[in-house]
Amino acid sequence: MSLEKSNLLLFVLDANKNPIRADGLLAWSEFMKEPHRVAVDVVNGIRVSTAFIGVGGNYKGRPCPFETLLIRDGEPLNHRQRYATWEQAAKGHTEWLKAIRAGQVHVTQ
Repeated sequence: MSLEKSNLLLFVLDANKNPIRADGLLAWSEFMKEPHRVAVDVVNGIRVSTAFIGVGGNYKGRPCPFETLLIRDGEPLNHRQRYATWEQAAKGHTEWLKAIRAGQVHVTQ
């Protein structure tokens, strides 16, 4: 099955950082050539990376094209969170930082 005919939803960001449906795979591919980072921080040796990934399959009942990943020594950890908006992603990123600093995140690979 081609990506165009799959249930995968592709998004780009408008001028206000709101996700909107991409006008096809080519438009999405062109937009995604540049990274669209919400934030990147390192806390206690863990890299917290939150970005617009442009793919928003149905996650918890709605498209969530933003994602936070925790990375240690170049390897993704078993913690990730998806978000529907830039604002939610920024807030979620901050919450991950607080949780790591408070020792509330037990990381596993």
